[in-house]
Formats: sequence, C-alpha cells, structure tokens
Amino acid sequence: LHVFCKTMDNKLLHFSEKSGGNIWPFPINLGGPIYSDPAVCSWGPGRMDVFALGANGQLLHQWWTNSAWNGWWEDLGGNAQLGAGARPSACCWGPDRIDVFTRGVNNDLRHQWYNAGSPWSVWESLGGQLASSPAAVVFQPPYYQEIFVYAVGATSKELVWKPYQYGQWYDWYGYDGPPTIFGFGPQYGPTVANTYSSTTGISTRQTVLIRDVLGRLWHRYSFGNWVMSDPPIGALPNAVEVQSSENEDDEATTV
Repeated sequence: LHVFCKTMDNKLLHFSEKSGGNIWPFPINLGGPIYSDPAVCSWGPGRMDVFALGANGQLLHQWWTNSAWNGWWEDLGGNAQLGAGARPSACCWGPDRIDVFTRGVNNDLRHQWYNAGSPWSVWESLGGQLASSPAAVVFQPPYYQEIFVYAVGATSKELVWKPYQYGQWYDWYGYDGPPTIFGFGPQYGPTVANTYSSTTGISTRQTVLIRDVLGRLWHRYSFGNWVMSDPPIGALPNAVEVQSSENEDDEATTV
C-alpha cells in the first residue's frame, strides 16, 4: 500500500507499507514545491507515476520503477487552474499508457497522454465548463480502453461526466446532484474508483463520491441513487479500488 500527501511547505511525501502489513517506515520526501494534491496511477507491477501542479499551473511528474524514484520533477507544461481543491487526475488502461486531466484556467477539461516509445502529447482541450477539478477512471482494463471523467459543472452545479469509448471522446452528460446540494465550489470536486470482481478480475461498477457544502459525504454507484454518509467530514477522501467477494452482487468500495 502506498500513500502520498502534500505537506504544509508544499513538498510531496510518499509513505509505503512493508510486506506483511502494519509496518510503516518513515516517509520519503520527493521534494517540490507543488501547489496541488497529488494524483497517482500505475500501469503494472513495479511502476508508479505521480503528478502534481506547479506554481504556474504546469503539470509536474515523477515516476517509480521497480525499486527507486527517478529523483527529479519532469515539467510537462500546461496551464491548469490553481486554488482550493486544485488537483490533476491520472489513469492507465494498460502497460506504457497514461492519461492525465486537469481543469484549465478557462475552466475547460485539459488532457495529456503518454504512449510507450513516444514523447508526451501536447495538451488538448476537451471542452466543458467545470467548477471543480476532474476525476478520471478507466473502465474494465485491460479488456476495454474506456475512460470516464467526472467533475462538477460550472453552470448546472451538478455532476457531469465525459466518456472515451471506441477510440473517440463523446459529449458531456449530466447526473442529477445529490439532494439539497446547491452552490458547489471547486473544493467539492468528486473522486471515483472501480469495484472489481474477484472471480473475473473485471470492473463491475464505478463509485463516485462527493462532499456537499455542509461537509456531508455522498456516493452513488453507476446509474444508481445518491446515498449520504454521516457525520460531516473535513475533506474528501480518495477512493480505493477493491475486489468484490465471490458473489459479484456483494460489492463494496472503501474510502
């Protein structure tokens, strides 16, 4: 298990649990400065990629290969929105592929990707008007190369999402917001994760979590109803992708 966090003096810390569990050595300081919460993804064993935003909204990148960090921040450019709740989102649909998303200074969705053997792509705009940072997830890797990106819409204040399927991006879609939630701000952006079947290894549903203006945590499964969890929380946690039990109807997503 690996945990990443931004310190009060804008450094990135990496905590890792030793094999056997319940042993957490002192964290590794990966330096900075960074000006957002980090985003982490992995395309397979022995590989982690961590991203954060720099002082000018540029995307910063470090990576872990087998046993060590590369030791420096790679500047991938870009012009992301900074401020409360700002963070990138990253996901992988298979080996040597990374997709990263940010909220641009014009509140649009910005996208950059990496394929093995090629340099990082230039940034592209995927449109939209967002009131929060995005949260991206890959559906059923490695069987399908499908990405779903979630955010809070700037106009509607509802949860909006944009899918990548069959080799192309589709339009923005909207979910009704959780009951009694009005006036979302950027600090109330969503987080999302898959639940996987332990028998097939395929993701069976997505879970989206969001915090309302009263600090209450809400979640919903794919095309399900919003459910509220008490008591109020101080910050939105990250979702953890988990496997379901042998009974695929008996699923849970842990935060």
